Amino acid sequence: MFDRAVVTYLKRFDGDHPEREALAKKVENELKKSISTELINLADNETIYSYKGAIIGVGGDGVFLGSTHSFRHLQNEYILIGTEGRSTAHYAESNHKKYKKDLKQIVDGAYLIRKATRIVAETHSYETWNLINEAAFLPSQPGRTFNYEMKIETEHYYKQYYGSCTNLLFATPCGSAAWSASAGGPIVREDGLIVITPESPIYTAVAGSKNGNVADKDNENLLRAEVVPSKSKIELKLQIPTTMIEDGRYWLPRNFDKENIFKIREGSPLKMIELDKTYK
Repeated sequence: MFDRAVVTYLKRFDGDHPEREALAKKVENELKKSISTELINLADNETIYSYKGAIIGVGGDGVFLGSTHSFRHLQNEYILIGTEGRSTAHYAESNHKKYKKDLKQIVDGAYLIRKATRIVAETHSYETWNLINEAAFLPSQPGRTFNYEMKIETEHYYKQYYGSCTNLLFATPCGSAAWSASAGGPIVREDGLIVITPESPIYTAVAGSKNGNVADKDNENLLRAEVVPSKSKIELKLQIPTTMIEDGRYWLPRNFDKENIFKIREGSPLKMIELDKTYK
């Protein structure tokens, strides 16, 4: 239960999805009846570090991702209220029709917290923030494939992959329904997992132990996807200039010119508010 909240929406220019701003102001006014509330346009705030309280996103999945990035260093409770219109709101727990009832329920503390899995990708020169969808690796030169070496060590087994593909995706359970799914990966509902999906794989070879022999390239049994515990030790080695896309933010790619070894690990969870369906 909390006594402060910030309502977030996204307005990049005049006339940009006016329903978002209108609903955000209604949500702000409704919350102000009970708790201290602030309204923030994410387009005006690249990063917010010091806020404490619940985050109420209003809009589509872009607002959800923008909010988790802006508050990425904090441990806030979060809920998304979907708007009427073209916005996709896959993550929405509430919507424009029932937000008043749902806000009262939140203020009353009648909700659960889902600790949604997030991941971090790091190399010697860079570390991502906590990603709620995926980290995607692709060749910096468009239209190319790349060879990769990947080591996965869990509590129960070790695998070492050698493969080639156009993109290599590491997705959370939330992100498994996004880019990873469109690349052929499975959708998982349970937290504590990472989905690894090569896009357009060409070949895969695998060793089942640290000292095991690597099999020949296998064009018939390609690695389509691997689901591993989020606490696994995952190491990725790439030998060509590589671009990393974080949570689908194509406008902010990270480019790595030399051979790099990346580690993908579990990050801090996102506390997502889940409403109590029995609340009256």
